Amino acid sequence: MLQEPDRTEPTSEPTAAAPSSAPAAPPPRVSALPPLPYMADAAQFGAFVHQQLAECRRWSVPLAVLSLGIANVQLAHDRHAAALRTQLLQEAGLRLRSRVRATDAVVRVGRDGFGLVLRDATEATARNVEQRLTRALHMPYRIGSMLLSLTVQTGFAVYPQGGVTGEALVLAAERVRNKTGD
Repeated sequence: MLQEPDRTEPTSEPTAAAPSSAPAAPPPRVSALPPLPYMADAAQFGAFVHQQLAECRRWSVPLAVLSLGIANVQLAHDRHAAALRTQLLQEAGLRLRSRVRATDAVVRVGRDGFGLVLRDATEATARNVEQRLTRALHMPYRIGSMLLSLTVQTGFAVYPQGGVTGEALVLAAERVRNKTGD
């Protein structure tokens, strides 16, 4: 059966917009990745690590934990400081996530920290990852028209030398991190 042609009025073709003297603003940067999981404190992160550790034990795979503390975020104390701090920490989280393997976990810990669980990571691997991430986080951040920087304190612990539970590994990594900050 043949269909009858559409008898609606033809629409006019869209016309090109008049050229503007101002350059078009780039579209806002939107991450396709979901936000990082949030752990309220080291104890909650330790419980998370403990779950990861159980799986690594099952498969006889080594595991390392990195603790990163963000310090010295240089922001003026004004009404925009909280929003800038949030954006800066989100950008730092994206840098971390983009520089580790998909099998590794990156989480926010507390107000100014990050924790990483590196599966199948020896001490040498953890040290290399720690150095690479530290370099990446020290690079300047462009937020809007501002160029910001931050300071990072890091520490890591490897199973079983650093501890045999998730909580013990997190505490060992934090002890190392706090020593580097002194």
